[in-house]
Amino acid sequence: MGDAEQHRSLAELRASVGSARAALENALAAVDHLAEMLETCGLDLPEVDRSLAVKRRVNRRRKIDMDPELHAFVDARIERLPYTTLAKQIAAHFPAARRIGKSALHTYHVRERARRA
Repeated sequence: MGDAEQHRSLAELRASVGSARAALENALAAVDHLAEMLETCGLDLPEVDRSLAVKRRVNRRRKIDMDPELHAFVDARIERLPYTTLAKQIAAHFPAARRIGKSALHTYHVRERARRA
C-alpha cells in the first residue's frame, strides 16, 4: 500500500469514526429526550449506562487464549520475530477467523512477560 493510499484510508477511517461518534451522540440525546418525556408523564426510566462501549469486552477471552494451536504458534515465535512479521505468518497459516494482528500480539506478549516475572 502506497503513502497516498494509506493517507486516503486513514482519512476514510477518521471520517467513519467521526460519523460513529456523531451517531452515538445522537442516540444518547434521543434517550435523554425520551427519559424527559417519560418523566413529564410521571414515569421513571432507569439511568442509562453510557459506558457500555467500554464494558462490552469485559470477561471476553482473547482469540489467542481460546485457540491452543494459535497459542503454540505464537509462543514458538514471539521472542524472535517482530510483531508485524509474526502477524504476517499468522495470516499465511491461519484462516481469517483465527488471525490476530500486531496490537493483539503486543498485548499478549506484555501480559505473558508480566505473568512470568
